[in-house]
Amino acid sequence: MCTALPFEYIQQADLRSVLMPSLVLVLLKNEAGVEAIRNEFCLSWLVTYLKDALKQSEKYKNFSYMLSPKYWLEALEYFENKTQPVVSNL
Repeated sequence: MCTALPFEYIQQADLRSVLMPSLVLVLLKNEAGVEAIRNEFCLSWLVTYLKDALKQSEKYKNFSYMLSPKYWLEALEYFENKTQPVVSNL
């Protein structure tokens, strides 16, 4: 399952423009938060959102008011790392 949220928050641009920046801000460098939401939400959607924001920053002005664009790449790298499978050394 990729989301327990109503799917409209992923599909509709106006709802997505509120949800995604909020999740980026709440979950960035928040290991406990990432673990808490991991089974309820696909972190890869945050990765996609951040990649789009980096490519088309003029369309993401509201996001830039919440998080300075100078941190977007750092956020992208953080969430890309969190979407990688955990490899055990056992």
